[in-house]
Amino acid sequence: MRFALGLITILMIGGAAGAQEPGGPGPDRSTLSNEARSGQNASRLGMPQAIEIAEKSGQGRAVGATFSPFAQGGGSHEVIVLKADGSLARFNIDANTGNVIGVTNQILQSYVTRLTPDGVGSAKTSLLQAISVAEGGKARAIGAQTEQNGDTVSYEITVAGDGGERSVHVAGDGKILPD
Repeated sequence: MRFALGLITILMIGGAAGAQEPGGPGPDRSTLSNEARSGQNASRLGMPQAIEIAEKSGQGRAVGATFSPFAQGGGSHEVIVLKADGSLARFNIDANTGNVIGVTNQILQSYVTRLTPDGVGSAKTSLLQAISVAEGGKARAIGAQTEQNGDTVSYEITVAGDGGERSVHVAGDGKILPD
């Protein structure tokens, strides 16, 4: 299940987190986390607001999001919205202005995503609410994804704060799951 959603996230979001230095083993996560924290702090629009914009524009429920910092400060939020017809739309939203700067629509078979509009729609807690729980007023979300196992929906939220980056798992009922 995580593999399928991870594959979708990689296919739809991509970006700086997947970049590799020539000859290097991959990105330095602490550097990416510092850049993300710096970009988030400099931006005017947080991930929750970007999700609201994407859900309204895409007429669906957000199932994934990530923040990508800009070199000159601020950044953009890429939000994946699952529509009622089962298609996914990726919205690229400028974190400085709140403007939608790009939309990509893809129809992916349910066997690849394992997410269904009914399953995501029946969760008591939305991705937006799960982010609020995970941030806890002390950190800012830099990544989020929805996981569905049968009829059960949960969320994995990556938050960055003064203590660094950490993952918070939130159940479909809005409670934080133990690690």
